[in-house]
Amino acid sequence: MNQHEQEPKQPGHDRLAEVLERLEPSLSKALDIIAHEHRSAGRWALIKRAAIAVFALLVFFVWIFFYGKVLGFHPEPIKPTVAVVDIDGAIGGAHQANAHNLVPEIDQLCGEHEVKALIVHINSPGGSPTDAERIGAALQRCRKMPGSHSRNQKPQTRPVIAVIDGLGASAAYLIAIHAQKIYASPESMVGSIGIIIEGFKFNKLLSKVGVDNYTYASGPIKAALSPWQPDTPAQKAFIAKLDHQAFEVFKISVIKHRPHLVLSTPGLWSGRVWMAGQAKKLGLIDGVGILENIEHEQFPKLQVHTYQPQLNVRNLLSMSTWIHALRAEAQEHVVALR
Repeated sequence: MNQHEQEPKQPGHDRLAEVLERLEPSLSKALDIIAHEHRSAGRWALIKRAAIAVFALLVFFVWIFFYGKVLGFHPEPIKPTVAVVDIDGAIGGAHQANAHNLVPEIDQLCGEHEVKALIVHINSPGGSPTDAERIGAALQRCRKMPGSHSRNQKPQTRPVIAVIDGLGASAAYLIAIHAQKIYASPESMVGSIGIIIEGFKFNKLLSKVGVDNYTYASGPIKAALSPWQPDTPAQKAFIAKLDHQAFEVFKISVIKHRPHLVLSTPGLWSGRVWMAGQAKKLGLIDGVGILENIEHEQFPKLQVHTYQPQLNVRNLLSMSTWIHALRAEAQEHVVALR
């Protein structure tokens, strides 16, 4: 009986085996398709990741070469180069052309052996004498090529040239005299050698609106130049003396760096400016020419790259930076080379 009951099951097993055998190619094909799609999906995901990475790199390089300069970023020169540094606008304080921005930029460029010459491209009415002296000192350091301090090696020097393009007055001229040569475009104005100390007085306005000011100072000169009260005769005499002393420092520096200056020129120290041609005759500059011509004539085999002063983004967004800038802006009008 048991044998009889088992016999009908055998054909079922055979049919199942037959069905599985027939389905095997289809199942195998389906598994191959699933595996292929899985591999394709993985491959496609890899392709997408690679495309995103390439796009990100492309954006990064575009930013570097087209927008990075705005924030002071620049790649290090890899070929012999003439570096051009712009000094545009008022000098010092909250302005972009200040020593805090320009001195590190000049020092960094001049620390590169591939920078074979430096040109300062100037268009400025002047500004802070302190900033001008610091920038001028950086130009002096730039004359010495890096690695040229060895005793067994002849010192190598780097040409440092100033090109005035529009206006090179007062503190801007104080910067220019630290270059080995000064050039100016034909329509440029040069000079304005002198000191100005200025400010505002609001005491009359305050009295009209009924506001009184009180100031306690440790000495008779301490409150000089206060905007809230008029200066005393002693304070005025002190400020005039201070102005003259600062002017003498400026004058001595000009005479030291410009040995061919015609000192007998009437009005040389009056604060006036001269057109480029006349400035050359007086020894204020060495030649008349435009920037591009000077680049091609003096450095025909070198590439030329222009660099902007560096900006610190974190400082730019800092409230303390803006407060400092406002203070510097106010102080700039007190003592300035203009």
